[in-house]
Amino acid sequence: MTLLDLVGVLTLPSTSPLKKVVAADKMVGFAAGEIRKNEMLGWITTIALPKATVALDWGGALLRASEADMKMPRVCLCVRKSNHPAIALYNSEGYNAIDLWEHYYQDGEAAIIMEKQLRKGTLQRMAASG
Repeated sequence: MTLLDLVGVLTLPSTSPLKKVVAADKMVGFAAGEIRKNEMLGWITTIALPKATVALDWGGALLRASEADMKMPRVCLCVRKSNHPAIALYNSEGYNAIDLWEHYYQDGEAAIIMEKQLRKGTLQRMAASG
């Protein structure tokens, strides 16, 4: 993520508020997203956690918090094709691969586009709890 991306995540009006994981009074991970109301879509633009935290379900907690905040019927994200732990996490949270964007990342690696359909009842429960 570039400095310009971070400024956008923190300031653009269509941005979902930054979600963070704090341990021992230090931020150890975060997620942010974009709300595309005209598409009825939430887009998780970034999620960052140390690799050692995969077993702690912090990634799942960040995903669920972002989904709840966006209140959209579907949420998308992209992930490096080689990031098998993240792909497994997203699959376990109900995301499915829907597309492949070749040469998406600066180093030429492809991005898998994943989507999660949220049922209306799920959205209502998330809105009530958030």
